[in-house]
Amino acid sequence: MASKDKPRALLRGFVCMLGVALSLAGCSWLRAASGIDVILSDNTSAYTEVARELTLQYGGRVEIYRIDGDSARSLEVQQRVQQSNRTVVVAVGLAAAQMATRLINKQIIFCQVFNYEDARLPATGMKGVSATPPVAEQFHYWKRLYPPLKNIGVVTGSGLDALLTEAQAAARRHQITLVHAKARTDKGMLRAYKQMAPKVQGFWLLPDNRILSRESVRDLLAFSAKQGKQVLVFTPELLGSGALLSAASDPADVAGRVLSIIGSTNHAEQAPVLPLTRTRIRISVEMAKWLDLPLVPELRKLAYVP
Repeated sequence: MASKDKPRALLRGFVCMLGVALSLAGCSWLRAASGIDVILSDNTSAYTEVARELTLQYGGRVEIYRIDGDSARSLEVQQRVQQSNRTVVVAVGLAAAQMATRLINKQIIFCQVFNYEDARLPATGMKGVSATPPVAEQFHYWKRLYPPLKNIGVVTGSGLDALLTEAQAAARRHQITLVHAKARTDKGMLRAYKQMAPKVQGFWLLPDNRILSRESVRDLLAFSAKQGKQVLVFTPELLGSGALLSAASDPADVAGRVLSIIGSTNHAEQAPVLPLTRTRIRISVEMAKWLDLPLVPELRKLAYVP
């Protein structure tokens, strides 16, 4: 009888030691083995493309939910995700991230949230991925397109300290002076850009929804074209409205960074918000011609024609 019990005892001991080893190692693959829940703020392409990339890169089960600004749907999604046996949640967009703060005992990673500092997401214990592609790369292509570029103006809402620190360093690296102003409303944003116009050669427009509206963006691009100012925007959708070039995040890069957080075995030493590593640059052929800016061979592959 004792001889028969010995293999069982050894097996139990092995399983126990394996459990301890996995626990000490962070057990990242075990925690995510049941899959991940992804919550989208809405069906904006910037969100849905990240969800698609997460599905492709993760390789396991990915359950996708959407809240679409509907309070009833948001509550339903919250309840379903809370009851899920999946412990990892990816919140894509500000509304999804704010809803995810109400979840309990979940590992939550946010992405595609521009003003995460204002929303105080890292303070809740969440990890995240920056929504802004590398600023140095953005300025590199702008300077490559227009070598005399020396002065850029940017208007933001409050906060955004990390982004502005990165931007100032990138500007110095490319021998550019970054003129920064703050605004509280869309009208204040437009007024600030107009006031700095005599001092700068171009405007850098950021996706700060606190100070942007469709009307203010349209008026800014119309003003810029009239004044002969170059504008770097955050989405190629604005290239047909008077912007010169756009710099957007790469969904594959965003998804990869999110998954690197999920797979990390040392969350304590990991930065609260990981930077992106790539930028999708597009250049408006129409505006380049209008501003008399030739596209060198390196930049022709980035040409955008509406």
